[in-house]
Amino acid sequence: MDQRQPWTKRIGILMTIILISVIVSACRKAPSPQTKQDVVSKDSKDETPSAEQPKAQTKPVSLPEMLTPEVIAAFRAGIMATDRYSDRIEMRRSLMYRLCQGKQIESALAEFQALLDDVEQREGRAMAMRVAISDAGQVQWKQDYAAAIGMYEVLLNRYDNSPFTAKALYQLGVCHFQMKDYVVAEQVWRRTIEEQDGSSQAPQAWQKLALAQMRQKNFDASLVTLDIMAAKYQGTPYEQHARLCRGDVLKEAGREAEARAIYTEFLEEHQDGSYRRLAEQRMSDLGKAVAGMR
Repeated sequence: MDQRQPWTKRIGILMTIILISVIVSACRKAPSPQTKQDVVSKDSKDETPSAEQPKAQTKPVSLPEMLTPEVIAAFRAGIMATDRYSDRIEMRRSLMYRLCQGKQIESALAEFQALLDDVEQREGRAMAMRVAISDAGQVQWKQDYAAAIGMYEVLLNRYDNSPFTAKALYQLGVCHFQMKDYVVAEQVWRRTIEEQDGSSQAPQAWQKLALAQMRQKNFDASLVTLDIMAAKYQGTPYEQHARLCRGDVLKEAGREAEARAIYTEFLEEHQDGSYRRLAEQRMSDLGKAVAGMR
């Protein structure tokens, strides 16, 4: 029994290698456009996908149900064995996603780094940045926030002061917030407004900073942040949003009368506009909450 066990293990590994060979062969048979953008798949766009509008992605390569160390090693051997760049990228991405799903974060990040190495060597640093921000966004959209945090940190460390730094910082804060790590989220969004003041993410970071402070019950600090935001973006919809959010903070702090005054003043001053309907909803919700307390 003991003598035959090594042979059983060898047969299992051999079958895994055969499976990988079949996958590689299938990838080679599949038609693949040879344009530079298509090689790295449709994920290589400038915009990070949002939870509401995910980007189209390459169909993942099939992997065995159980990702044992032997399967991972055999699959990586298959990746290195293929000489077709598009196949190698697709296989690395498929393995990376599966490792994220399995909460094998360190291994997933190692595969992410290897993928960026491949893209950078073949298509250059600029394309690797685009792949990095897009793949991190895909993982975030799948709600694998711990893995997405690691990927955004790789991007920020590897491509310092890139065109995607502001977006990566902002989304990094979102991931920490989703994991209820409000202290770190506050730190990241504060860094966003300090280091990326002119970016399109900065106004959102101000509002999110106030939200993170509110979740920590730092209500006075949150109100101050919103006052600064309103003054900074005076005359823009961002000022309106900041003023409306003051009511939300006051409501959360249990100061319903002051919150009602904020909403009432807002509705009187803004007969139309982007946030009027939201203000009406906030006022309605406040009325229901007060009624429920009676």
